[in-house]
Order: sequence, then C-alpha cells, then structure tokens
Amino acid sequence: MISFDGIQLGSLMFPWVLLILFSGILFISILINVLGHHYKWTDTQVKISKDSVWTSIIIGAVAARVIFVMFYWETYIANPLDILKIQDKGFSLWSGLFFGGLSYIILNRSLRTKMKIILVGVFLFWVAIGVMIKTQYKVESFYPDLSFQILPTDHSENKNEGYFTDFLGQPTVVNLWASWCPPCHREMPILFQAQKAHPNIHFVMLNQGEDITTVQNYLQKHSFNFKNVRLDVNGEMPKQSNSFGLPTTLFYDEKGKLVDRHMGELSAAKLQEYLIKMAAE
Repeated sequence: MISFDGIQLGSLMFPWVLLILFSGILFISILINVLGHHYKWTDTQVKISKDSVWTSIIIGAVAARVIFVMFYWETYIANPLDILKIQDKGFSLWSGLFFGGLSYIILNRSLRTKMKIILVGVFLFWVAIGVMIKTQYKVESFYPDLSFQILPTDHSENKNEGYFTDFLGQPTVVNLWASWCPPCHREMPILFQAQKAHPNIHFVMLNQGEDITTVQNYLQKHSFNFKNVRLDVNGEMPKQSNSFGLPTTLFYDEKGKLVDRHMGELSAAKLQEYLIKMAAE
C-alpha cells in the first residue's frame, strides 16, 4: 500500500524519506561510475567520490539535527537528553541538504567544479522529485465519521459516546496510544503538559484496543488528567486514517481537516513544530 507516509509491505513500513535518500545514493553511485568511465577518472577519484557521498549524508544529517535543535533550543534545554532522541524526526531538511552538498564539494577537491555541480545538482533534483511524489499521495482528509466511548473524567461531558465533530471550531490533536506501548508512555507527559499550555487546542487521547478499567487504572497511576479520553476498542481509527503502529499523532485544524501526522514517539520540540504549523494553516 502506498500512502503519504511511505510504502507498506505487509507489516513493514518504508518511510518516504528513507526511500528517497537511499534511492538517491544508489543513483548517484551509478552516475559516478558512468562519469568516471567517460571522463577517465582515476580509481582514487572514483573511490573518494563514492565514499564522500556517505560522508556528506552523515554531515548533512548532523547539520539538519543541530539546526533543528537550535530552532527549538529553549524546549530542548529543559530536557537535554531529548537532543539525542533522533527518533522524534526533528531535522531541518533544507539545512541538511545545503551542508551535505557543500561538504561533498569540499571533499572532492580533485574533481572539476563542473562535475561536482552536476553530481550535487542531480542528487538535489532527485530529492525534489521524491518530495513531489510524496506530496501526490497527500489526500485531503477530514474527521472520520466515527464515534467512540468517552472515558469519564473531571472534564468530560455526561455522555457515553462522542464524535470527532464535537471538536470542530478548535484545532485538535488526536493521539493513538495504548498502556502497554513504551514510546506511548514516554510521550504522555509531553502531551499532558501541552494540554495545559494550549487551552485553545483539543488534545484527544484515543486508546487502542483496551478496556475502560485498564485505561482508567493507567491514567490514575501516572496522574495523567487528560480532558478528552476516548476508547477505540476495535481499532477503527487506524483503519480510517491509514495509521500504522503506535504511537501515532494526528493534527487537525479547526475545520476538522487533517494537517499533518507523526508516526512514532514525539519530543516536546517536535510537537511544538507541529502545533506552529497547525496554527498557520
């Protein structure tokens, strides 16, 4: 299955970012062989050119992470270890491409400038095409027509079931989680603090496949007093939203339009980035 997030083959998900990156590396490696043969590069030049592709990717990735951390420094400095948690996908793409391309040019000083520009340009063009293909699969999506059992809380209304349309009028963050899921547990305090900091945004904690007693015991044990907790006992939301794996966080604007999604564990900085983007829609 091909979706906005990547290509799903059975239980395996291949994100677009990795597919674009590694296919680009493969293409550039082939192009280096072709150019090396045509322009009679030495074996050393070909080897350096190929090896520097990987070096440039690493430099670009580090630069992309550093720039992202700098953008959200105040958030990261509160929890410095989060800087190392790259699974939050907090990277500045264009910064990474710039520094990666620059490092490739520097590392290949023995090649003619024309050749370096061609190789870097082709890789950037490949990435641009990949981003365009990814964008083509971004189908406009709104709140699914589903109702879920409401977990009684101090903030919930006196009713048993509710629809997502109940949240129209304000931006809404929907988090798909389960009590047995370690990354879900790790990001819970971040979402709980965000609920306090952003009273103008609905935070809906949509539990997946667990009964009311299990959910209540978990939330009470960890003192997570969320305003909106729903139970998706049959796992309907992942099917409707093409979400694979837990945790998954969905971001909707005030009209119920899906703005973005995050698969995997959130950091405070990455959540902040999504909230800023959601507010700008």
